[in-house]
Amino acid sequence: MGIANVGLIYFNGRLLVMFEDDFPYQVKINGDGGLETIEQFNFNDQLDCPMIAHPKLDPVTGDLNALSYSVDKNPYLKYFKFDAYGKKTSDMDITLD
Repeated sequence: MGIANVGLIYFNGRLLVMFEDDFPYQVKINGDGGLETIEQFNFNDQLDCPMIAHPKLDPVTGDLNALSYSVDKNPYLKYFKFDAYGKKTSDMDITLD
């Protein structure tokens, strides 16, 4: 699969590992303490582009805030979030010069 080895977050009942230019991967901790990959996770077909490896979880609302970037196509940067139940908001393009 991929090489997700940068970010790790527990969100909406899933342990997710991330890499900067890939989709998150859902993993589980097996009996010997190792990680087992379950699947590449696109939030139930809501995510159509890679996301950053360091999303931020809002401790009050439970929302997962994230960015996605592209070096070769506009929009180069966009913001989105998932609510505590895993529903994605619309992308918000961030204009860059």
